[in-house]
Amino acid sequence: MKFQTNNRVRCFQSKCRKSLIGQEGLITNIKPGYRPGKFIMEVKLDTGEIVKFHDSQLVPVSEFPDVRNVKITLEYSDGAVIETDDFLDIDLNIEEQVFENFDQRDGSKLVSFKWQLSEV
Repeated sequence: MKFQTNNRVRCFQSKCRKSLIGQEGLITNIKPGYRPGKFIMEVKLDTGEIVKFHDSQLVPVSEFPDVRNVKITLEYSDGAVIETDDFLDIDLNIEEQVFENFDQRDGSKLVSFKWQLSEV
């Protein structure tokens, strides 16, 4: 895979900072490395920290979204409770996806929700 900015990556090795192993984030900048064909990646980790990695320390998280069927229980400001199924990208923020898809219902606002993976 050719790395590009905004690719989601995971650190799989770090000699000096073992706490970075397994952490994920988005590539924010790519700079030429110390040898031809090597690169230094600036990655904004999910924790908010920006860290520099050699390209050999990173692997792509997924080239395809991890979209799964989920059951969602929605509670609205008028007291209505609705259960539904939807397909959500598990690697992205679930709360943002739910509020984007279900925030409004007959003039009532979404107050809370619960979700779980559907048993298929």
